[in-house]
Amino acid sequence: MRLAIALALVAVATAAWGDLETHSVGGGNPQGPAWEPAKDALIKWSQLPDLEGNALASQLATDYPFDARAADDFECVDGTPIVGVEWWGDYWNPGEPPYADYFVIRFYSDVPGPPFSRPGDLLYEEDCLVYSEDPTGGLYHYEQDLTLPFEQEAGEIYWISIQAVHLFFTGSQWGWLECLPEHYWNDEAVMVFPELGVPEWTTASLVLGEYAELAFVLYGEVFSPVESTTWTSVKAMFR
Repeated sequence: MRLAIALALVAVATAAWGDLETHSVGGGNPQGPAWEPAKDALIKWSQLPDLEGNALASQLATDYPFDARAADDFECVDGTPIVGVEWWGDYWNPGEPPYADYFVIRFYSDVPGPPFSRPGDLLYEEDCLVYSEDPTGGLYHYEQDLTLPFEQEAGEIYWISIQAVHLFFTGSQWGWLECLPEHYWNDEAVMVFPELGVPEWTTASLVLGEYAELAFVLYGEVFSPVESTTWTSVKAMFR
């Protein structure tokens, strides 16, 4: 298992500030059989999870000044809209969750480098109130149908950001899990975390000291949740 590298924290008066971290140690489980997609869904993009990777903080706490956000880029190949999203994450510090109140999914335009590519204009935002959350092997797997499709143009690069919303003092930190190195594409993930001195989109390597990209799958056409029989196969990769 790789050790998490915490960002140097600014000295403050509260103990809670000392608990803030930019990412956690991942599940540390061995790689398993191939992932299986949601049934009868067109896969538009996939960056599958690194089960020995870390989770980058991406959470808004409504009871504390804590607004971390992570994002990663992808390409629209066929020009069809995105109608469903799948992703992986983890809870840590101070410990066991309650579950997130909800998630916010955002899509942005692309701003190419130099100095590095990053999200541009906000193009789409949805509060995910009826998401599915399944704990497996110490990590968490999520699915969400979008209320309105996210329309795209073929050949364009976009950014996706997924942020948990839940309390800090009565909950814990949530992070978005890294993807497998062989699924890295284009540029690395970026983060915003004003409370830790990162007020604008900044590459993960500058924030964390190491390269990172994030785990997510984008679906087109009709998105069907994973049935329990299919999910059994997905669980196998977390053992």
